[in-house]
Amino acid sequence: MKTALVYLFLMLPGILLAQNILNMTGNPTATAIVAYSVRQLSTAYTGYAIQVRRSSDNTTENIGFTSAGDLDTATLKAFVGSGTGYVTCWYDQSGNAYNATQGTAADQPTIMTSGVINRENGQPSIYTSGAAGFLTYGPVTALNNTIPITRMEVAQSRVDAFSIIEGLGHYQLDLQLYPDSIWVQYETGNIVASSGSMATTSTLMSVNSVRNNGACQLYVNTTLLGSATAGIMNFASPVMGYIGVRFDYVEGNAQSGAFSETILFNSVLSAADRQAINYNENWYYSLGFAACSSTTDTLSANGTTTKALYACTLGTPSWAYYYDPANPLKLLFGIEKDPGNAGANPTFVVDSVNLTTTSNPETSTIAYIGATDQDAIFALGRYWNVYTHTPLTSPVNIRFFYNPADTVLAYNSALSFKNIFSLSSMSNLEWFKTVGNPFAYDSLTATPIPMVKGPFVNLTPVYGTLNGINYAEFDGVTSFSGGTGVYIISNTIVTLPIVIGSISGQCVNNTVLLTWTTQSESNSLRFDVQRSADGSTWEQIGQVGAAGNSSTATSYSFTDASPLNSPDNNYYRLRLVDADGQDVYSGVVLVGRCNSTGVTPQLFKVAPNPFGSNMEITCTIPNDGPVEVQVQDMTGATVVRQKYTATRGNNVFSLTNLNNLAKGTYVVLVVQESVVGIGKVIKE
Repeated sequence: MKTALVYLFLMLPGILLAQNILNMTGNPTATAIVAYSVRQLSTAYTGYAIQVRRSSDNTTENIGFTSAGDLDTATLKAFVGSGTGYVTCWYDQSGNAYNATQGTAADQPTIMTSGVINRENGQPSIYTSGAAGFLTYGPVTALNNTIPITRMEVAQSRVDAFSIIEGLGHYQLDLQLYPDSIWVQYETGNIVASSGSMATTSTLMSVNSVRNNGACQLYVNTTLLGSATAGIMNFASPVMGYIGVRFDYVEGNAQSGAFSETILFNSVLSAADRQAINYNENWYYSLGFAACSSTTDTLSANGTTTKALYACTLGTPSWAYYYDPANPLKLLFGIEKDPGNAGANPTFVVDSVNLTTTSNPETSTIAYIGATDQDAIFALGRYWNVYTHTPLTSPVNIRFFYNPADTVLAYNSALSFKNIFSLSSMSNLEWFKTVGNPFAYDSLTATPIPMVKGPFVNLTPVYGTLNGINYAEFDGVTSFSGGTGVYIISNTIVTLPIVIGSISGQCVNNTVLLTWTTQSESNSLRFDVQRSADGSTWEQIGQVGAAGNSSTATSYSFTDASPLNSPDNNYYRLRLVDADGQDVYSGVVLVGRCNSTGVTPQLFKVAPNPFGSNMEITCTIPNDGPVEVQVQDMTGATVVRQKYTATRGNNVFSLTNLNNLAKGTYVVLVVQESVVGIGKVIKE
């Protein structure tokens, strides 16, 4: 059996240069020895992604990144044309300039084949070619002797009959992908993950291998699939190894490997740091493992600042959700950076979202006293701060996940303070955020209205739940900083009924049932129930009498027998009125359209994406009848309009002859009775 070897050399200096922080990997503190990817990994890196040789005339061109950090496929396609693009250099983004190069034309991997970009899960991928690939490098001083190593890659074997080997050197943590197993080789032994414990190796996946002074581990899509202890040989000085791919048992077919990302650390990353990068890879490359698949109502430990990192979309691509790195099933925060699916905020990048809780929010909700004992603010035991690299260019929507028990604790503390000092007034739960500076408890001051030291913005909540976890959604946020919810105690503000937790609404037999609860009431008269089609223009649709005076929890409900059917959503709020005519408004609850089927159009697949001359749109439709599919450009102009007759449930709509559309980003809309399913597509 013949084995063919091809060499892709790394030109490495003997010392490390200033390392870049790989903040675009979901870990705002990570630095690496080498970092290769088809996407931008660090905002500090300003170089190119790859150097490409085109088959037509062997000219080479450097290909960089778009402003959003994606591979610049438009420039790549314009350069290569209808031929094949070979990768002659994969640039190192670590800051150490360890660029991987291949000088033998016949053995260079490809990024395009016959005018089509190589893609796995919709993202560009580098395919090995030639007889085989054996990527040698050296010397690397940082890898001498027993230095611990963490290696992370996104890769797959595209042909089940062949193996891929990628490692640091012979017996020094080689990674081998066989048709039905993954092997990590150390000394003369192996850790083997079989097909019974993982997906096929022909599926794009995140693979991590760790070498830690005699011990090694293998992780696939964050799951530990094997570990062992052995006397792993020291690295030679200088190190001679490989970070690329070698094919064994080729037998005439070397078109087997797909590589999207390879990052090498000269340390053993913490579980939280490694998971943060893995979940970020899962989001970007659509790897499909279970990030944020469920949640609990214990959002994070008390007395900690949890650095929430980019995790998943939970089936709603417009929302990016952030998780606790110590437990990726615990949601903490959500950002919808492009609410209108119009390409807003294309360069917006989040470093991290810090969620902080007091040491014991059950007993130590803190009051901040004003000039006299007559003014105080009681904040929730949980608050957020968002740190970003780039400013917003358009408003976003955010979701702050919280435990309703926190609002009750803060309320009880505030009420106790009010009674002890015989103060007259206590506010509803007020939400706000700082402007320009992070939020901290010592930023609070107490006046008759909620204030902070420096600029602030009052936030109007839309309450909801996701996977059973309560959140307060704030729409139209124009800048990031920090915030939380507070109760204000004073002799000068008006006492009104207090709505605890959230107003909830749900569709019941084509009606909307609203429910809410007050913890206590003082001189309350009634609740005016108001509805809106757009969240800004309101009409009163009913009234519910209030208890008047109560020191115990009181529950209320109201049924909207004729909810709006023309818009997608119904917005509701309460106007709380006391016997003296004073009033205040509750937060807003959003209820989806209620129709006879209980189904709203949901566009869940457009293929291919990017598209060429044709595309197919898969969508659930609520009712039998006419449907219109529209394609709009980023100015909102409709460039394609096609009518169909649909049946209730899943439908596939085909659009053809799209060659005349210019390259770029478009929005696909599926419309039935003004109800729209929306998706974003790219024309290449």
